[in-house]
Amino acid sequence: MNKRSKANVRRLAEDELWGHFQKSLETLQHLAKVFDDGHSPIAFSMATEVYKILTENSSATRLRANKIFTTPSFDAGPNIISAVHKLTLVSFGGTPPAISFDPIFYGVSYGVENLDFRTWWNRDVIFRASAALPGTPPGILPVNDTPAVPFEKREKLTRMRFVQLLRNKAGSHLESEWPMLFDELDDEKGWGGFAIHTPDGEFSTENGTLSIRRRQVGSMMRQITHELLIAYDFADGPPESGK
Repeated sequence: MNKRSKANVRRLAEDELWGHFQKSLETLQHLAKVFDDGHSPIAFSMATEVYKILTENSSATRLRANKIFTTPSFDAGPNIISAVHKLTLVSFGGTPPAISFDPIFYGVSYGVENLDFRTWWNRDVIFRASAALPGTPPGILPVNDTPAVPFEKREKLTRMRFVQLLRNKAGSHLESEWPMLFDELDDEKGWGGFAIHTPDGEFSTENGTLSIRRRQVGSMMRQITHELLIAYDFADGPPESGK
């Protein structure tokens, strides 16, 4: 920056700075509402906005320092050999029936833990792959003495890595490459497959008759957005109509 350009800028006062962040948080609220209304691809834009709010500059660092962030609370230790999806739940509904992988806060209630920013962003594991060896069909788990991936070597995601990937690959700009991990996350068979029996017959993810209304990657981003909005004292909640 040359001397002339330096002379044409000023340092924002604290209240002005917070005003700029409020606008970003209001934008994030709006994006969340669009997602809740059924437009899941808006999750890419949410990733960009979340990354900006949390990491863009020293002001973001200062504002997040004293915030408390929540994370769903449950045991995801070495004894669980299936994939762990910490931020989402499964719901069914509609005629014909459909399956939806929703942000966990859409549920009636769930336990939470309070974390500082660094732990919530950099350390808390929001996804851990199953113990199945690479190349194993989705949903198939090792049993008895079947070879398995050790717990500490199973692929995992933190919020930071997940948001960075989503932002870099589809949020701030479009790329010709797509993380295969996102395909794995969005594969409904990763949960083991689902079937619903109705008077009109059986609907199943195995044969494609059970449709998918909302997939996992977008809902993971929506849950992270929810946690951020609550930490910054911005109202957020599940869609009233259960969309």
